[in-house]
Amino acid sequence: MLRLRSKIVALSFLFFLALSSASVRAEETVRLFVGGAFTHDHDVTDKFNGIGNFVLKNPDFDNSVSFGGSVAHWFGGLPYLGLGLDVSHFRPNISKQSGVECDVGVCANETLESRQFRVTGITFNFLGRLPLIVSNPYPQGRIQPYVSVGPTAFISHVKMAGGHFVPDLPQLRNQEDTDVSLGVAAGAGVSFMITPHIDVFSEYRFTHFSPEYHINSGGERGKVTTDLNTHHVLVGQNMMERNPLYGYTAEGKDNVILRGCRDCTINGLHLHHVIESEAGLLIDNCERINLTGCTILDCDNAGVLVRG
Repeated sequence: MLRLRSKIVALSFLFFLALSSASVRAEETVRLFVGGAFTHDHDVTDKFNGIGNFVLKNPDFDNSVSFGGSVAHWFGGLPYLGLGLDVSHFRPNISKQSGVECDVGVCANETLESRQFRVTGITFNFLGRLPLIVSNPYPQGRIQPYVSVGPTAFISHVKMAGGHFVPDLPQLRNQEDTDVSLGVAAGAGVSFMITPHIDVFSEYRFTHFSPEYHINSGGERGKVTTDLNTHHVLVGQNMMERNPLYGYTAEGKDNVILRGCRDCTINGLHLHHVIESEAGLLIDNCERINLTGCTILDCDNAGVLVRG
């Protein structure tokens, strides 16, 4: 548990270090999502030292609502790549049902008591996207197919309503425990920009982890294990911002203005595609300005304008 928490802290540090060192031509997104979670049937095993295993054979896990939110940072220098932090929650419960249970090698058709699972996943995502239908208001594309994959810390809790059918063996009524396990999440989706600031998206996501819950029943210590493999179908909305606001608002013109300045040197300035401005570089009412080694290209109007 401590090692896993240390790994989570280390991943968090690296994530925010990457954000802090990113190019200024960056894009940040914040999104909320909701959808369905569909968990595969899988054996659930209760293991007791010195007694044996109690196995629920492929019980049906309930479908549940999956919801959460995320933040993402897309790099300016590599606009097709990004990093994200995602938090999601779902509840793949096992409802009371008829099924097969094998207790210390003795199998029988029985009524399986319910087990309630609550799962929260914290994912450090590596992101990739493909800009389609690119235009000045939508420099990264109005339609953006994307993929994501990353390690996930799953914090899960189980509460068991009943025990086993073999008399005088450990029972599990009202047993509960919390586990933190490292797993993986991977997804693919497509987003559509409604405005330069807001989009809607749909996404398929797969998550996998193997929790291990510790129990103590009748003086016997044991653990509960299973694999939780879950398909998520999600829809949601992004709110995004670029830093700075390049190319899609009245603020984002890319021009540079020097006004009322004295004794300045500008060297190696590169300006490209300045829009809705008198000039790419405006020097207004200034004195003793040294301008060397600069490149100014494809501006709507003048490249350099000096006045005053």
